[in-house]
Amino acid sequence: MSGKIKIGIAGLRFGRGMTRRDIYEGRGGNSLEITAVCDFNRQAADEYAAEIGAKAYYDLDEMLQDPELQAVGLFTPPGTRAELIGKCIAAGKHVLTTKPFELDPQKAQDILELAREKGIVVHLNSPNPIPTVEMAQVEKWKKEYDLGQVVCGNFEVMMDKNEVPDGSWYDDPELCPAAPLYRIGIYAVNDMIQLFDARPVAAVCVDSRIRTGRPTADNAVLTVQFENGAIGTVQSSFCVGNGDVFIGSYTIHFERGSICRGPYVVREEGAIEKYDFTIRWRTKDGEQHSEVYHCPKEADRSGNYEWEYFAEAVRKGGALDNEIPIERISNGVAVVEAMKKSLKSHRIEEIKPF
Repeated sequence: MSGKIKIGIAGLRFGRGMTRRDIYEGRGGNSLEITAVCDFNRQAADEYAAEIGAKAYYDLDEMLQDPELQAVGLFTPPGTRAELIGKCIAAGKHVLTTKPFELDPQKAQDILELAREKGIVVHLNSPNPIPTVEMAQVEKWKKEYDLGQVVCGNFEVMMDKNEVPDGSWYDDPELCPAAPLYRIGIYAVNDMIQLFDARPVAAVCVDSRIRTGRPTADNAVLTVQFENGAIGTVQSSFCVGNGDVFIGSYTIHFERGSICRGPYVVREEGAIEKYDFTIRWRTKDGEQHSEVYHCPKEADRSGNYEWEYFAEAVRKGGALDNEIPIERISNGVAVVEAMKKSLKSHRIEEIKPF
């Protein structure tokens, strides 16, 4: 398969601006071409189609019949996305979608297994299909300095928002539980699952509303226990107004050392600053050491839509050589399911294994 991959974009409330930036105007356009767009809102579909010279559809089933399309960018609300991915698989279309793509972990696992069986590519922006530069650096340090297993870690993802209800799924506690965790903290949850390299077994969550106008939370904390005894916490909020658009950081403690990332800071929309990793470790003879790694500004980051990797996998007709196991994706969904249960029960909830 040569040439640009022809892709249709479904769900334009979010998909329009992001794919215009990433594909039509960005480097994703080196590998993909948007030839169709789809949304129930006919005006939105017509306007975007006219803007980029694509065909407009108002129904996903209709767009999937387009013989020209090889792939679909699926940016519809969560909750039924596994079913929609199933339709794409049946039509022979590869899929790139957004995090988290399901609320039901078994549905997530089943549809990902079906995609692998059929040779259909399904990629997400979190967890990334290929380990990011920072993930690779952490793994390098773990082995190089014999850090041992993870003991505990704390992840922070913060933004400054003053939101009002708009009738979207962001207003629905069933579709958007512990909203800051579900919307932006999920990046840290998926990173934690990869970095801890163990299966999550239990979770507890608390949330609150400080200044949001929505009926969903704007402040939340999640704690996850892992099979190997490690414990991780993710704090996420829309109420931190320190002048930055977005801040993300973490500290992970191992048996024989600690790794600190960050803070990863966005000063303005789309303007990403470089950030540093610091490692402190102790050798077996008791000597203490430290090292700093400067993560380059242009590096692939957690949460990026990896359009070029997606196109490469589509051309290959299946998983890339170093692609993450699908169980990592399903375990992230399982943590969200336990988080949602914990908000209602006010107790620690077990996590189904994958």
